[in-house]
Amino acid sequence: MAKELKKGEIPGTPRQFAIFATIVVAVAFLCYRGLGDIHQAIAATVCIALVVGTLMFWRFRVAIAFIGISVLLLTGTMNLEHAIEFMNLDVIVFLIGMAVIVALLRDTGFFRWLGIKIIKLARY
Repeated sequence: MAKELKKGEIPGTPRQFAIFATIVVAVAFLCYRGLGDIHQAIAATVCIALVVGTLMFWRFRVAIAFIGISVLLLTGTMNLEHAIEFMNLDVIVFLIGMAVIVALLRDTGFFRWLGIKIIKLARY
């Protein structure tokens, strides 16, 4: 079980943030050395940092994604016109709808009920 956070407490320890920062800096260095182009290195680093950051700090996944897109826009790696052009509203609405349905099912205890049914069905 995950540890419950107290009000005002930030998840993650300084050690975890240091590990994350070290990974991002190492990836940035390797991407720049391997790719040679600064914009490609930034894009690859942001992509890998998003995956690692989301895995390490699940509660901050939206903030991590926002920071990643901000870095891409501020460095000129991606411009706003291309970002808007390649956004697909159908996918965004689908993901939001899925998140809402999963949250409602979790709050109602559906997944616990389903797990119990599966365990009983397997006669465990």
